[in-house]
Amino acid sequence: MSSNQFLIFSDESGCWKPDPNGNSENYYIRAWIRLKEEDLKPLNQLIEKIFNELKENNSKNIEELRWKYMKNDVLLKSLDETNLKELFDINFQTFITISVPSCAIERIRETNTYSIINKIDEKLLTGYISTSRYKNDNNLAEITRDKLIKTVEHMLFMGIYEKCHIENAKKAFDLCETVDYEFIIDKPQCDKEMWKDIANIKNVELKDSKDSPGIQLADVIAGCYQDLLKDRESGEYKKAFEFYGKYLKSRQVNKGKELPNPNLIFATDKCVESVKDLIKRNIWQT
Repeated sequence: MSSNQFLIFSDESGCWKPDPNGNSENYYIRAWIRLKEEDLKPLNQLIEKIFNELKENNSKNIEELRWKYMKNDVLLKSLDETNLKELFDINFQTFITISVPSCAIERIRETNTYSIINKIDEKLLTGYISTSRYKNDNNLAEITRDKLIKTVEHMLFMGIYEKCHIENAKKAFDLCETVDYEFIIDKPQCDKEMWKDIANIKNVELKDSKDSPGIQLADVIAGCYQDLLKDRESGEYKKAFEFYGKYLKSRQVNKGKELPNPNLIFATDKCVESVKDLIKRNIWQT
């Protein structure tokens, strides 16, 4: 690994499609962290130090650094705040990309690909399972059609939206052919080779977050931004905004109006106007 190489860590928060039960929307948020190879060692050492402290304070059930532990004070009560300050004093930059699930599914279902698949008549599909986990006379053709549609929706999200998340992160960090960089990503919930293909990046490593302090840091940041988009009167928002002001605001990559941070995917769509206002009000405080 070159000493001039940039490492880009990323993790996600939320879901790419709307909650089927109609619950309030969680946004699909990706946190991207850029640091140089020389800063990886101090990051690893600090994470190790934090976990040693957790063990000493009988918090052995915490296996990785996560926002859910941070916001519930599980970590804060067990840690010397100096360690957290040191962690966020490491030289790194952040870029946040956000897509709105209800808007994404709307755009996806307007594509020709979805339209063609959605028109498949299940009567043309064959098969029936009489004794299996598909009981109560469920027709295999109906199950197959539903599964096919869900798979196509996910593939379209990857090709349309996830690709934009990745490309905008590349632009934000000024990554090009002349820059030596590697992406380290928490294993995505899709075909791994498909993610690599969509990313169009030579060096991509898909890792379990438990094995990567950089990904764990990205989880904390992504989760914090998820809570920054909640009701301003909620305890979750207040805790996230305090954390953001103390540790994250100064770490944001600033590209101005050309590439705002947080970055809303397909920001010109009318569908996302309310979320743009939410970002301005809750995060930028304008």
